[in-house]
Amino acid sequence: MKRYKVVIFLLLEAFFLICHYNIFADPIDTLILESYYPPPNGYYAGNIAASANVGIGITAPNSSLQVNGSVATSVTSAMGPGNYNATAQDGVILASGGPTINLPDSTLCKGRMYSIKNIDVYLVTVSTSGSDRIDGFAYKELAAQYDKLQVVSDGAGDWMVVD
Repeated sequence: MKRYKVVIFLLLEAFFLICHYNIFADPIDTLILESYYPPPNGYYAGNIAASANVGIGITAPNSSLQVNGSVATSVTSAMGPGNYNATAQDGVILASGGPTINLPDSTLCKGRMYSIKNIDVYLVTVSTSGSDRIDGFAYKELAAQYDKLQVVSDGAGDWMVVD
């Protein structure tokens, strides 16, 4: 839930900063949207409870975060040979030259998703850290060009294949 709050916070911050608003989160998990108007117009702040649904481009969202429009994620190139350590800034990883893609500890990033694609003919290995597993295995291989793998962390020691 905390990761979604950060995503919601960042998306709303970008939107409201463009519109001359200020956003910050208070220490009790309530998102506060603050709009400042110089005197004599005054000051206004509104709160959204942490359990509220948030919509971007929609007035009545039916999910924790609902976006009416496209959403972008980062696209990273991982060149081999050698290791590439997936980070929180990665979303899609395009692998070439036979790298080993090392996934982070799944217990530290519940809900994080990676899409990994082999874009050439060299073997790409996707490996876990510590005792983590990918659907029960310590690693997965993307042996053929255009093989792909999409995984999500369950937060309890496993990366689950979801494609």
